Amino acid sequence: MPLAFPLHTGGRLGKFSHADNYPEWRRSLLPFAAPTSGSVKTYPIFAIIEDKPCLVVGGGDIAARKVEALLRAGAKVTVADVYPPAIEQITEAFEVDIVSPDEIVDVECDIFAPCSMGAVFDEPTISRLRCRAIVGAANNQLCTSEDAERIAERDILYAPDFVVNAGGLINVSEELRGYTVEKAAAHIDKVYDNTLRVLEASRERAVTPNVAAVDLAQERINEIGNLRLFRRSGDDRN
Repeated sequence: MPLAFPLHTGGRLGKFSHADNYPEWRRSLLPFAAPTSGSVKTYPIFAIIEDKPCLVVGGGDIAARKVEALLRAGAKVTVADVYPPAIEQITEAFEVDIVSPDEIVDVECDIFAPCSMGAVFDEPTISRLRCRAIVGAANNQLCTSEDAERIAERDILYAPDFVVNAGGLINVSEELRGYTVEKAAAHIDKVYDNTLRVLEASRERAVTPNVAAVDLAQERINEIGNLRLFRRSGDDRN
């Protein structure tokens, strides 16, 4: 499965996570991007997943959107959830396979998408994983920070949840400043660039994507803090 980078915008504007909402030219900038021309189907992580097995854990609205997006990309989707009525709604709407929540880490799949509860991955569950990439909407997917290292040791791509599912928080911040769908969508589109930046930093610094994301966030916070100090000193001079 040729992976380029993961994307999952999450939140109330989850519809913007569909691949056809992202300009074709932006995909071509990725160094390892899967082909997107012609009849080739792709998912927003830019992996060719037609006829590939993918797992979605969750049965709510966000999980349903991920199921729909994966099916549109031609994937074979399996779903798990602890709430039977949610599974019933999913199976009524989509043609998917169902597994017990107790079996999720044993499912062989290209993409594992946690879209409900957090704390999914710990040392015992990571040792059983049979996936190629973890990209999902759930918050706090790792039980400890060390679990990011364990996932990397298994040669599994983990997309930090607080990076790729940032759409909900971005959407809320737009409501505080005068909300428009267009403005929110434009800012959510930056999840693409942020995720690519995290993966590039992970490779360049030889750290996990989780560590790279935290480091980049701290660097950004420091930059903003220094800028504010500079502005205050300028105000003082006036």
